[in-house]
Amino acid sequence: TGFMRTAGFTLASGLLVSGSWFVLSGLGTAQAVAGVVMFQSLSIIWLCMVFLSAAKGYEMIVWGFFGCNAVGVGLSLAGYHYLSLDGALWGYALGQLLLAVWLGLRIVREFPSYSPETNEVFLFLDVNRYPSGLGLVFNLGIRVDQFVVWFSPPGPRAVGWFSAAASYDPSPLSSYSTIIPAIAPL
Repeated sequence: TGFMRTAGFTLASGLLVSGSWFVLSGLGTAQAVAGVVMFQSLSIIWLCMVFLSAAKGYEMIVWGFFGCNAVGVGLSLAGYHYLSLDGALWGYALGQLLLAVWLGLRIVREFPSYSPETNEVFLFLDVNRYPSGLGLVFNLGIRVDQFVVWFSPPGPRAVGWFSAAASYDPSPLSSYSTIIPAIAPL
């Protein structure tokens, strides 16, 4: 289906980007791999939201987010208890992976494959280059301030090249968390 092809492309390109980012980040191996798993899971979750918004199964989506995030938080707390920060990261990453798999299975159930040769997503991007490029520029534009703050000299380094801006970071986190359902179909 279009979802499977798009998910394959997303995972392949995401592995290249996130793998490079986390390998060069200065994190330990367990944390870097957990970061890649989290990045890949979140990429698929965003993709699933685009497809599932067409199905209008909002109650199912909310329950999926609630249940899988509860599992992720539980695993994170247990992981922290036994393995410190690495366990906490892996616990939450596994919760997000569970959500990505659950949403992906919902898509396969909602939109059964009608042809293994479907290529409509890439044809859409080829025909609609301007809106696709505009979407990329828009998303980079709303996040550029984060890179400016994180890489500015006053930001204390957390680990490797990751820095923290305690007076800045909570605001974008809370705003992005609350608008995810609205901007996912963009």
